[in-house]
Amino acid sequence: MIINKPVIKKKGKFIFLSSKIEIESDSSLSTEIWYRFPLCQKNFISDRSDAFLVGLFFLGMKINEDITVKGIISPKLLYNLNQVQRYFKNSFPNEFSIIKINCENLKEDLGEKGAIVSSFSGGVDSFYTLLANTKNVPKRDKITHSVFIGGFDLKTDDEYLPQVKKHYEKLLASINVKLLTVDTNLKMYLDEQVSQVRAFGAILTSIFLTLSKNISRVYIASAYQYRDLLPFKGAAAVADGSNPISDHMFSTETTTFVHHDCSISRIDKTKEISKWPITYDSLRVCWRPAGLKNCSECSKCLRTMLTLQLINELEKYDKSFQLPLTKNRMKNWSSGGKDRGFVKEIRSYAKSIGRQDVVLQMNYIIYLKPKLDKLRVLNYFYKQSSNLKNRSKTYKSIIRMMKKNLNLAYN
Repeated sequence: MIINKPVIKKKGKFIFLSSKIEIESDSSLSTEIWYRFPLCQKNFISDRSDAFLVGLFFLGMKINEDITVKGIISPKLLYNLNQVQRYFKNSFPNEFSIIKINCENLKEDLGEKGAIVSSFSGGVDSFYTLLANTKNVPKRDKITHSVFIGGFDLKTDDEYLPQVKKHYEKLLASINVKLLTVDTNLKMYLDEQVSQVRAFGAILTSIFLTLSKNISRVYIASAYQYRDLLPFKGAAAVADGSNPISDHMFSTETTTFVHHDCSISRIDKTKEISKWPITYDSLRVCWRPAGLKNCSECSKCLRTMLTLQLINELEKYDKSFQLPLTKNRMKNWSSGGKDRGFVKEIRSYAKSIGRQDVVLQMNYIIYLKPKLDKLRVLNYFYKQSSNLKNRSKTYKSIIRMMKKNLNLAYN
């Protein structure tokens, strides 16, 4: 893989930072990665290649292709990326390979930088990190800017993206925090190549490195607790793409990444932000949001709504969740993958406050619903097979032969 020198160009009301990427083993994957910024952010934009290397090195590991970088790279970052590779290779030996990173221009990232920023999506984690680092903290640790990214849950051409940016710009200004925005095609490109579960932290930190000319510290909002990582029993987020082990390794000499507060549960975070009125009509947690509106039906919406209900705060968020939390919607909640850890957390909290009805609901979601879902799938295929046997003598003969060979009764 060749990462060519980045180019900065002004186009209309925006500044574009881009680099041509050449994939030597498969030219069909060659592309141009770009980041788009408002003109007012020109003093933040870095002409270094650190962002492109961080954003793409997971792809190199995935396809087992060494990387050559034509632009400027931080020596500290290069050293750290070798450690990050080993961490993920050790965690997922069948997914990734250790690759060589060849840099033609190593140069320390030096200079005075003033901004302390946080990742901000409008979700529980990002609101909590914003709250924790703007109230009752020393000036040296206080967030001055937050970054909202287009190209993650909202695509870069989403009709709601300008509206969401404008809303959060006004909201953050009310607490003396400035909003920075970045749109990029990086995630959309990588989604087809590398699991976001693995690469999310690298994609996220890549965004901040494009703005590193004036960023001294970045708070990455944690999604999981320390107990969700190995060696804790029942770990739910082993080597998750953004985690306290690897996030800080994307730092340069003068831009530091901090994975913020893995000691607190999602329920306790929700309790904290519910004390903050600016969150009431601005909370975005949905897998498929329509601007600022949550669907109120996906797993992220349901677990957030249920948590708010358990702490008696759901009514305050009637503008964020416009559909009621009903038993029928809860029955459709699937707790696959890492969502299972949050369901267990809710069950534990419900038990502690005497909500046995919710405990039973969570047990249904964790244990019974997955089995019922499998039976529904099997039943669907059984019905389709029965219909096909009635319509096709050939298919019926094939099934008869298969069952005979397997010593199964035929009917």
